Amino acid sequence: VDTYEHLLEVFDQDQLVCVFPITPGSKTLPAPVGTWKILGTNVWPWFRYDEGMLNHGVRTENYYNLPPGPNNLVGVLWMGLNKPGIGIHGTNNPETIGRAASHGCVRLANWDAARMKDLVSVGNTVLIF
Repeated sequence: VDTYEHLLEVFDQDQLVCVFPITPGSKTLPAPVGTWKILGTNVWPWFRYDEGMLNHGVRTENYYNLPPGPNNLVGVLWMGLNKPGIGIHGTNNPETIGRAASHGCVRLANWDAARMKDLVSVGNTVLIF
């Protein structure tokens, strides 16, 4: 995940398979630089809207569970990383793709997230730089 160029590249071994435009974290809430693993994937996920987690990385008891669907804030796919609260996901707001505007996650357009789920697996390495 190239946070400078706003691109997510998928490799099979050393072979580049595809490239997706993304929205990485913002200047105030950047995507976490480092090497991570995909812990799980969820198609049509529920989203736990928790301002404490979104803005400060601290889970609170003041939250809302938003049902699955294309208008859900994390779109049609959630891929959780081994960094609590951080994942690669779709979005209900595709016009934000290409800008640094997320709360630390990596956003894809829903149509790219739908393709992404067939290209990666639990345990795959994710390098964010």
